[in-house]
Amino acid sequence: MTAPIDDRLKAILAEVLEVRPAAIADDFSRDSTPNWDSLGHLTLVSTLESEFGVTFGMAEMLELTSYRRIRDALAKHMAA
Repeated sequence: MTAPIDDRLKAILAEVLEVRPAAIADDFSRDSTPNWDSLGHLTLVSTLESEFGVTFGMAEMLELTSYRRIRDALAKHMAA
């Protein structure tokens, strides 16, 4: 994933989940972020789909539980 896309992803995660962008690293996940509850997850997925012009399937949405998984899923969708 290119740096501008990675920066956009971090900015979205930071805004939706109310964390500092600097706090988002490869180990950033739902388990380590109190605001990443079910509503936060739906808001995050919706924002990602809108911002990046992708659509995640239901099973895939359930797998988007960390920065790394989201980054990999976006890379897959954007390469297709």
